[in-house]
Amino acid sequence: MKQTITVNLRASENGLQAKLKEYFDQGWKLVAKQRGSWWGKIGNTYNWNVRLEREDGTKQNTSTADELMKYKKLLDEGAITESEYQSIKEKILKL
Repeated sequence: MKQTITVNLRASENGLQAKLKEYFDQGWKLVAKQRGSWWGKIGNTYNWNVRLEREDGTKQNTSTADELMKYKKLLDEGAITESEYQSIKEKILKL
């Protein structure tokens, strides 16, 4: 099943791609964009209605190493036990 969101952004045509990068990094794909009214106070800036979608279960762009480091830090800080860390590590590595 796909998730769909609509985002309203204010940007120039060139600046729109940069504003959408955050969404693309999270696995969202551009489905449609519609340029709305011109926002004359800031040069060639427009209001954009953008529709994005992604598959349910799309993971954020975090690597296995990033996940392990996050939990290792919690272990080092004493927030989790060694056995909890090992359990989480096995799940992340799918051992």
